[in-house]
Amino acid sequence: MPDIVPLSEKCCYLGRVWLPDLNGPAVVTGRDRRIWDITSPKASFVPDVCEMDDPVAYVRAAPGREIGPLVDLLSMSSEVDSHLRLLVPTAIFRR
Repeated sequence: MPDIVPLSEKCCYLGRVWLPDLNGPAVVTGRDRRIWDITSPKASFVPDVCEMDDPVAYVRAAPGREIGPLVDLLSMSSEVDSHLRLLVPTAIFRR
């Protein structure tokens, strides 16, 4: 699969994925063309991050666990509930 979504260093990516190992959603960001789970007690949901005083600074500094390459996630089927997949909402902040 070609690099469909180039991740610009000028942008900050925030979204959600379904994690089958947790049987639930996770708050994620894109870094270096990879997806990172940044879910935490402070940011359990995307709106939690969006309502922060500086969501961009939070997302860029948030520790996380690497999920995998973005292109792999984009190529996965969304038709099977048990698979890793992107969810809405997703936000892109540009500074």
